[in-house]
Amino acid sequence: MKPLSHIIRLLVLGVLIFQLAACIGTRAAGNETWSLVEIVTKGNQIDTFTDTVKVQNCGIVQPKTIICSAGTTHDLSVSIGGGTEFGEGVKFSIAGSVSTGLGIGRESGENVELEIPPDGFVYIFTINKEYRITTGELIAQSSSGEQQTANYNFNASCSIQVVSRKQVSCSDANQNSSTIDMPGEIWATDIQEPHIYQQLAISEKEFVDFSFEADVRINNGSSEYHGLMFGLQTNDNNFYSFRITPDGFFAFDLWQDSPDFSFTRILGPSNSSAIYTGAGQVNHLKVVVNGSKFDLFINGQKVGTITDSTFSSGKVGFVSCTCDGSSSASATFLNVVISQNP
Repeated sequence: MKPLSHIIRLLVLGVLIFQLAACIGTRAAGNETWSLVEIVTKGNQIDTFTDTVKVQNCGIVQPKTIICSAGTTHDLSVSIGGGTEFGEGVKFSIAGSVSTGLGIGRESGENVELEIPPDGFVYIFTINKEYRITTGELIAQSSSGEQQTANYNFNASCSIQVVSRKQVSCSDANQNSSTIDMPGEIWATDIQEPHIYQQLAISEKEFVDFSFEADVRINNGSSEYHGLMFGLQTNDNNFYSFRITPDGFFAFDLWQDSPDFSFTRILGPSNSSAIYTGAGQVNHLKVVVNGSKFDLFINGQKVGTITDSTFSSGKVGFVSCTCDGSSSASATFLNVVISQNP
């Protein structure tokens, strides 16, 4: 399967940062700013990407929605010829006529929610994503007035087709009864106001004496906490959390009857060199629970041990909070592994 990253880039506030393909030549772009000013040619091609997606009901049920999008959420890929060699990070503006002509600003896409299998089974779906890619040539003009021909491609629209669905038992899908491994699952939190928390429970099962680990990617630079949630009770306001910030701090908290952002801090905030700092960094968090004892790990390094007997079991998931008053906070969670202790 051809990776989507070959054709997708990020569009930010009308200013495009392109990763330019190297062209034969002798002169670098320097600090010049370029503008895409005219469409020379325009054509379309269809690219289809096939993927296999599992939805399992083996102690944990996580609804899965397949998403494809084009338009403003995806970007042009551009290479400029004419004997000039460009590196990465060259800045561009884009003329309104070019934006309109290419369809930038018109959202296109589709969401498909996959069916959940019966208890004890796994559905294996074959999914096709079809992208209509607009390609051709543009005129790019530098801040000094130089013009060059630019080749481009752009995701103009996309669609999703569920090609097939196969049902297998959890055991046949290599689901170990003592370990639940979900490398392809992705969860996300997105908060757009201060002083609230958002939690995502990913299990129906309540775990006792287990380890829970996942990768955590904090998507913005606000110094808010994001991470693992466990010991979640029937009352969704009662749980433990082990969370980190993008500026290198971690904490272990007890949430009890917390309809807002209040909690009891058991450990922290503590600074740790084990944390990869900065927005967009991925950190691996792990908690090992044995009775009332909690061992905490960040990127394989043990950072603390907690003893607390408030909750002896519970569901697991993720939690983010704008508890310190930030106007927004978001994080992505992936590569989950839950194991029963021997």
